[in-house]
Amino acid sequence: MKKTVILLVGVLIMCITAVVICCIYLATRKAIVTEHQICIQVGDTYDLNISDIFLDSECRWISGDTSIASVDENGTVIGKTIGNTMVSCIVVRNKKEATLKFRITVSQEGNSNTS
Repeated sequence: MKKTVILLVGVLIMCITAVVICCIYLATRKAIVTEHQICIQVGDTYDLNISDIFLDSECRWISGDTSIASVDENGTVIGKTIGNTMVSCIVVRNKKEATLKFRITVSQEGNSNTS
């Protein structure tokens, strides 16, 4: 009986150690990057639909070149002049970050699309 208890305690310690190692690994994964392509016309707006964001997450929108396309705090992009730029959304939740990148192409006769 005593050997069985010692064996079970040993197995329990190994399981706890494995769980702790997995948690440390997952906690140190800092960023996930996803990229999409958006084409709009000068003067058009495009709402970037960000799904799967939890209510307790912080979302920061950034335009790489605001003279080509600007983005507001809700993820609405406005095409300003012809050109290409990146719009990023940095989502922070529980000290982990995910970055969503949108390659924005603004043209005179562009078609709105996503990929």
